[in-house]
Amino acid sequence: MLFSRMFRLILPVMLFCTGPSHASTDNAAQQARQTCQTMVAYRMGSLLDIQVTEVKPLTVAHKWLVTGEVKKQKPAVTFACLISVNNSKAELEKLELFQVQEQQK
Repeated sequence: MLFSRMFRLILPVMLFCTGPSHASTDNAAQQARQTCQTMVAYRMGSLLDIQVTEVKPLTVAHKWLVTGEVKKQKPAVTFACLISVNNSKAELEKLELFQVQEQQK
């Protein structure tokens, strides 16, 4: 009986405290993804065939690593963006583009 009363009191507090942070994390991840895609498209000259494979937060506060590929290039170009998201504003800190040449036999 005591447990059920405590649970009824604690559950709304848990939902209130955990809800907004998850939503803000999702929003920051989406901003990081869009900023990286925009910068890669600008650098490559086209928004077509840009595939983001991973968006993950770094241990440094408000920083995100976004990785993916531009498939229209032969061989494909791999990219990595370091994005900083503060106060609903995403900024590109670094963009790396990699293209591995196929070995000649």
